[in-house]
Amino acid sequence: MTKVPEAGAVHLGAVLADAWYLIRHLFVQQLAAGLLLMLPLIGLIALLNGGLSVLTDAESIGYWVYSVLAPAVLWGAVGTFCTTGNLALLDGTPLSVGDTLRQSLKYCLPILVAEIVLTIAAGIGMILLVVPYFIVVGFTMVVMPVIVADRRGPLAALKRSGQMIRGNFWRALALALLYMVPYLVLEELLWYQIPDPEPFWYAIGTFGMSATTAVVATAFSASLYQHLQAAWSGDSHAEIEQVFE
Repeated sequence: MTKVPEAGAVHLGAVLADAWYLIRHLFVQQLAAGLLLMLPLIGLIALLNGGLSVLTDAESIGYWVYSVLAPAVLWGAVGTFCTTGNLALLDGTPLSVGDTLRQSLKYCLPILVAEIVLTIAAGIGMILLVVPYFIVVGFTMVVMPVIVADRRGPLAALKRSGQMIRGNFWRALALALLYMVPYLVLEELLWYQIPDPEPFWYAIGTFGMSATTAVVATAFSASLYQHLQAAWSGDSHAEIEQVFE
């Protein structure tokens, strides 16, 4: 079997700097798109079992759709839109909102399939004493950019992401924790400390936090992908920065 080489070490500060560049320029339009994309999902959940109250009823079908399927669908839809726009901006060819939406449509299905696979894998990882969960998170950090930029299918993208992350696993995991930890803390503060949350605001708040996190996460992911690509090809950070000049 041919051994797959590791990429050189990426500079975490440079990855964060480029991610911040993406967030500064695209955050508002991407968050707005994320909030619009989540509205049909909230409506679907509400129709399943008599309204938004199902979101807080653990015995309803709607609750489990919201808890398990909704995150994969939301991250898939919002992630596809954001990743397409992020990679275009990093390449120096920014897209309008309409063009981003049109181009992202062809990647929705493979990204959704990948997100469902990752949701299942992450769930199994949590059951297996948490450590496997973080392994999955770290090695799949650039799945979305691989699907969009390399035009690979979901399973091939999962494999390629793992190959690219090799040698940079701890950096990738650190980036993931930078957006995962604040989300979990906010979720704990806003919802688990409220005994009986009003279903409508519970839905808006939860999906709003998810959409915001997705925007930040995809900026990190796209930036990391670009730097990993540069590390594989031998390009320097200075050459990457020429894109922004």
